[in-house]
Amino acid sequence: MRLRFGQERTRIFVVLAIFTILFLALAITSFTRMSATSDEPVHLTMGYRALKADDYRVDPEHPPFLRLWAALPLLFERNIKFPDLSIDKEDPTGWVFGTIPDESDYAHAFLYEKNDADHMLYPARFMIALIGVLLGILIFCWAREWLGFWPAVIALGCY
Repeated sequence: MRLRFGQERTRIFVVLAIFTILFLALAITSFTRMSATSDEPVHLTMGYRALKADDYRVDPEHPPFLRLWAALPLLFERNIKFPDLSIDKEDPTGWVFGTIPDESDYAHAFLYEKNDADHMLYPARFMIALIGVLLGILIFCWAREWLGFWPAVIALGCY
């Protein structure tokens, strides 16, 4: 039996809606119970500093897109403070070559001493979860076009 176009679209919409709700529910319940990973403060600090001050020196080793994406909700927050350590007076290569205090110390001061870490980490983690939802939808669409509806549902479930 062949489904009409409207029925197929409804079926796809229902599968993707259920996936999105489950994925975000699992992500949110897990990231609200976990402490920050070792590199999360540095990534978030660099992302926010790059967005707010157009300064990419905190940790220039990685491409900035995901860091900027994660820090995007912080632009709408008030009273986010940078640590007293001014990096503007330092040699620009100091962050790269380690002549300035370690970037993890700067990130720790930014996240835990000057601001509320949980209040900053949760929105950033949610932004990364949205990327996960987008990836799941792309996997579903690719598998559906290549193999059909039910293999795409299986691929999405495995994801």
